[in-house]
Amino acid sequence: MNLKELFPQYKITFDPAATGRNDPHMMQIPCVKGIIYPHAEGILALECKTYTARCLRQLSGVTIHQEGDSEWTLLFPIGLFDQVAAIVQPKKRRFLTPAQRAAAVERLRKYQFSK
Repeated sequence: MNLKELFPQYKITFDPAATGRNDPHMMQIPCVKGIIYPHAEGILALECKTYTARCLRQLSGVTIHQEGDSEWTLLFPIGLFDQVAAIVQPKKRRFLTPAQRAAAVERLRKYQFSK
């Protein structure tokens, strides 16, 4: 499951333990209240704090994978992503429109490296 293809609007990072940047199993979506990553085909995992986990357990389809003192790992089907995302608030990628990009290029032109 490639998170970049499934959720192009969100920022995608890689697990710090990843040796390369080409393994889709090591992709993560950083959120304000946790981290989402692939677990199995069609299943996503979420690492979050206890308070967030208690809120998410109310959703049908969200299951507990690991329960710790202060951090939990929850599993949920990919179809629940929008409902989970509303709670954990994934970080979005920054997109510039062509007009914004052109304005930035013009504004920063005087700081370009020159020969």
